[in-house]
Amino acid sequence: SMFDGGVHLSDLQVEQHIADTEKLCGAQFVPEVRVRLWKALRYQWFRGPGHVQPFTEKSQVPQLFLPKLDYKQIDSMVRIPEICPDRQRQFIRTAKPSGQASFRGPAVINLQFEVFKRQDEIVYELQDVERCVNEWQHRNPRTMLPEDPREEIMRLRIRSVQ
Repeated sequence: SMFDGGVHLSDLQVEQHIADTEKLCGAQFVPEVRVRLWKALRYQWFRGPGHVQPFTEKSQVPQLFLPKLDYKQIDSMVRIPEICPDRQRQFIRTAKPSGQASFRGPAVINLQFEVFKRQDEIVYELQDVERCVNEWQHRNPRTMLPEDPREEIMRLRIRSVQ
């Protein structure tokens, strides 16, 4: 059978092709040759039809900073309206009595917890639209542009949420 170069082969399929070739030829490939054959067969798909993007070597990928598991972003003292909406989705804040007396009644501690479960995208889209509408309603009409393009975008977003 003919070898189809446009098919994305898995590691096991490439190994199987090389093993079949070795068995049919009755010879074992030298490890250096075997590695070069494996790469040629495995990476051939990246240069196949319909793949405009070149293959990226691991060394060409920039390093990604990942914080430690117990890392907590220090934004618990920042007011929520000043925080980026994407970050606002990642935590919740709750007020809890501290049990100590204070000058104006019981003291309250604000706790911030990270949220690792995401809701459906429509929920966040609706929250964004509500936030934008509230911001729009509180603007000074004298400073707004007549025929503001943002208004049309707002209408389109509201229609897409409905």
